[in-house]
Amino acid sequence: MRTASRTGPVRASTAGARAIPGVAAAPVMGTGIVSVALELDGAHAASDALLAVALALALVLAAQVAIALRADRERVAREIATPAGLTIVAALCVLGTRLRQAGRPGVATVLVVAAVAIWGPVLVAVLRRWRRPVRGDGFLISVATQAIAVLCAALGAGAPALAALVAGLALYAWAAAGFDRAEIRSGRGDQWIAGGALAIAALAAATTATAFGAAPPGDALDTAAFVLWLLAMAWLPVLIAGEVVRPRAGAGSRRWSTVFPVGMYAAMSHAVGHEAGRPWIVTFARGWTWVAVAVWAVVAATSLRRPA
Repeated sequence: MRTASRTGPVRASTAGARAIPGVAAAPVMGTGIVSVALELDGAHAASDALLAVALALALVLAAQVAIALRADRERVAREIATPAGLTIVAALCVLGTRLRQAGRPGVATVLVVAAVAIWGPVLVAVLRRWRRPVRGDGFLISVATQAIAVLCAALGAGAPALAALVAGLALYAWAAAGFDRAEIRSGRGDQWIAGGALAIAALAAATTATAFGAAPPGDALDTAAFVLWLLAMAWLPVLIAGEVVRPRAGAGSRRWSTVFPVGMYAAMSHAVGHEAGRPWIVTFARGWTWVAVAVWAVVAATSLRRPA
């Protein structure tokens, strides 16, 4: 699959709107999910600080999109109908999930409604343009769908969450069938989404199981969450090995597409470990949360030096 660009967020110029990258809202996604993981780990002050950063990044992105729309509405509409548009869906849901943790269900509900409204037309447009082989950003079709499942479940809407979970798994299989395995060595960061998409599916299954409680789907979802956790974890040594075999320095802001999957491994492990009653998974989650914080800090600092 080919997208227009992988560079920074949408900007307006005298020549019109600039192409939207395949990771347009990835800084919001990455910062938001690390905040979620910190909250699950009990590091409330650090989590609140990153939530504030994520909200600020979201406001900046919204302003940039608004300016770009004024410059060239048709071009922006065309370019948002790519995996870049799906990062906006995921970012809205990640922010909504964190705000639900913070006791703001009303705001979270508004965000999930907005996310679903964007998700439908953008997903259809992306699938119409689908090309193989697929890069890592192709898995955003699954990530965005599972992000909706997580937020619906967090809001107690078990049935919609289950529907989104199943749809997200089907979309993952579709993307995986055409994934270019060479991306593990040659990708500029978005290859991590192949594992992160399964990680958010595990989080969605665990959260949906909680939403159903003692109802019949709950036990099956607990099992599904653990299986998805195992599948996501199987990707982790492969992705790390790819980084070791071929280090990729100088990627700058492109590395935000790595931060989200790394943070998602922590969030899913907290949720699955608690839901399944497996303390050893929680132990991994607690350690990996701080790995995610470290990766976030490095990418944030690097992006400031090399934004493109």
